[in-house]
Amino acid sequence: MVNKNKALHPTDLYRKEQRKKEIKNNKSKRNQVKEIEEIKANPELALDKIKETEERERAHGPTERSGKRKEELQALYNGLKKKQKRDNEESERQARIASAKQKQEEAKMREQAAKELAMVPPPPPPRMMGMVPPPPPPRPGMAGLPPGMIPPPPPPRPPGMMGGMPPAPPPRPGMPPGPPGMVTPGTGPPGTHPTGMGGAGGPAAPGGAPPGGAPPAQGGAPPPPP
Repeated sequence: MVNKNKALHPTDLYRKEQRKKEIKNNKSKRNQVKEIEEIKANPELALDKIKETEERERAHGPTERSGKRKEELQALYNGLKKKQKRDNEESERQARIASAKQKQEEAKMREQAAKELAMVPPPPPPRMMGMVPPPPPPRPGMAGLPPGMIPPPPPPRPPGMMGGMPPAPPPRPGMPPGPPGMVTPGTGPPGTHPTGMGGAGGPAAPGGAPPGGAPPAQGGAPPPPP
């Protein structure tokens, strides 16, 4: 059987060996990258890899490669732990800032709601049928008296009474309009009495008096001369 390597050119053999080494190195790099990604997802795997390397050293003896691998795994583990600690501190800080902002916004909303509520007038109390209104407050000087000795409040005034005075009567015929009791004597129409009753040509006085204002004579006697 003919050996194929002897039939190849020495240059081709060198290229073939180099290609094998390159494939081996690429596979090793891929495995290393995959291992690092797994350790980043779970840093505790680095400690497991270190233990495996130490067991291999106890079985086959320590080598330069195994020592270097342990250092790389330990450095990777320490770096991941520090990064994880920084991330946790940063996330806690961001959470505290967000919580403080939320509290400030809630306080502003409560203050605004309180202002709006203060501007709204209170609703009237409900009024039920047959409900007795509350008693009025005690008048000045009556606060210390027992309930049986407090006099009742005065009755309500009629709608036409203002200030305790009765309404003004309508103006009499021949009298100018004006306030009651303020008619000036002699201001009526001509021929009327200053009081508006019994003048010459004016209306008759009460009781059947003649226009001159003299009372009627008793028993049909003529009136005395003026």
